[in-house]
Amino acid sequence: MSGRRTRDRVDFPKLQQRLGEDPAKFLDRDLVGDRNAQRMVRDRISGIDSLEVLSVWRAVERKLATHHDREPRQGVIDALDERGLWLEEHGDRDERATRIDRGPALESCVVFLDEDGNERSSRSVHTKSSPFGRDLDAYGTDSESVATDGGEDR
Repeated sequence: MSGRRTRDRVDFPKLQQRLGEDPAKFLDRDLVGDRNAQRMVRDRISGIDSLEVLSVWRAVERKLATHHDREPRQGVIDALDERGLWLEEHGDRDERATRIDRGPALESCVVFLDEDGNERSSRSVHTKSSPFGRDLDAYGTDSESVATDGGEDR
């Protein structure tokens, strides 16, 4: 069992509803000495794809700082600022994405031929013997089930 104290986290249900996530889920935790938590927060911040979401994360970090009677964490603010610079330079995801005109839908037209070059009505029609040189029908079972343990009982 972990020696860490747990507490109820602050949550922002309206943000959860609006954004599909609550930044406090990531930010309302002690990051000092917890490399996994630090990496999780850093990776999530690097995945933010809009300036709107980024500004919400900044606001949540400030609200959490006030709630816990501390200053906003400089490492979190720096990561948010760095992501903000990237987004300002490259644009939000919607601005970066471009639609590709692929033209009209294509239809697949396949004709299956038998060994003599005649058209077959179905791909499943196959008259040639097994390519492995043995006919599996020679093992003749009365039923399609096979004992999975190698025994004869089915």
